[in-house]
Amino acid sequence: MGLLITGLGTNHDMVIAGMYITPERCEAVAFANPDYVMPDALMTLAGNPGGYTDFNTMADSDGVVGVMNGTSEHEIADQTFGEDRINVQANLDSLILELKAGRCDAIALTSANLRLAAESDPEVEVSEGFWLIDPGTGEDIIGAGAAVFQPSDADFATRSTGSSTSSSPTTRSGRS
Repeated sequence: MGLLITGLGTNHDMVIAGMYITPERCEAVAFANPDYVMPDALMTLAGNPGGYTDFNTMADSDGVVGVMNGTSEHEIADQTFGEDRINVQANLDSLILELKAGRCDAIALTSANLRLAAESDPEVEVSEGFWLIDPGTGEDIIGAGAAVFQPSDADFATRSTGSSTSSSPTTRSGRS
């Protein structure tokens, strides 16, 4: 579990950081209703020298993927790529530096975050959006995010948004 979740109740009372809802996280925290659904994408150097189009086809290559620590992309990379093919950094700026230095071949993150970062940087480009694929089931993971509360605050999450997803799995489109 990432620092945002482990800090609930000690460092902060809630998290509003675009956190994906996953079954594992639902066991630890209470989520408000999802407030966004967003595909992932890959950021590569301009021209996409490796020809990477999505996370899983990249996994089938020898490319190194860059991911932010504690993200859903990090969790899936740990299950899909060998340890020597994952470059974990604390933030997107660090990942972009790693990409430009040749220490990773692509960065996996939510499409909107990558597109925003690429807008003013002609050295990089972003793939079309795609859904991560669950390595255990082969099904698409439809990424949805919401505010996060302590389990003891599930009642507050319900009152503030109309319902809570603390006991249900990630919002996914017929997939897990």
